[in-house]
Amino acid sequence: KEQAVKFAQDFETLQKPMFWKLATNVSVHVRAAFYTAVRTLTVQAPSLLQDAEAVDGGTSGILKLAGQAVMQGLSDKDAAAHSQMWECVLVFCRAFPSVLANMDLNKAIL
Repeated sequence: KEQAVKFAQDFETLQKPMFWKLATNVSVHVRAAFYTAVRTLTVQAPSLLQDAEAVDGGTSGILKLAGQAVMQGLSDKDAAAHSQMWECVLVFCRAFPSVLANMDLNKAIL
């Protein structure tokens, strides 16, 4: 687990907006895999979602991107990804409740 965290920190994928845009990919399989990956990160390595530089009153840049991407999932109309999406949303919101306080949910979902 520690090696995986170190690898992910060096990889810098989470800092790139392109990764977070996978939440809106046209393929339901890609979106489902994205939700599963974010849920796994939230449970197994939450420190990867929290970077040192905080913005917007304490929410890190990566955590803000993650929150927006996860909340966009609530507008997913394809039922094939709903199970993964709901699990991701619930786990993420439980782990990072401050993200919701610093987010305009109407803007994130719509």
